[in-house]
Amino acid sequence: MPTRKSALKRMRTDREKGLANKSVRTELKTHAAKLRKIIEKGQKEDAASLFTAYSSKLDKASKRNIIHPNRAANQKSRFSKKIASL
Repeated sequence: MPTRKSALKRMRTDREKGLANKSVRTELKTHAAKLRKIIEKGQKEDAASLFTAYSSKLDKASKRNIIHPNRAANQKSRFSKKIASL
C-alpha cells in the first residue's frame, strides 16, 4: 500500500478510470452482439443503421485509448463486409 498522498490519489483515479473504461467495453460488446443477431436474421437496413452507431462508438473508444485503434478498424471492416454481403 503506498504511503504518499499522490500515490494514493493515483490508485483512486486509476480505479475510477478502470470502471469507466469497463462500462464502455461492455457496451461495445453488447452492440456487437446485437449487430451479429440482426445480420444473422438478414435485416440489412436495421444492420446498416446499427452499424453506423457502433462504428461511432468504436471510434470514440479508440480515440480515448480504451481499445486499440487497430481493433476498432478490424471490427468495422469485418462488420461492413458482412453487411455488404447481405
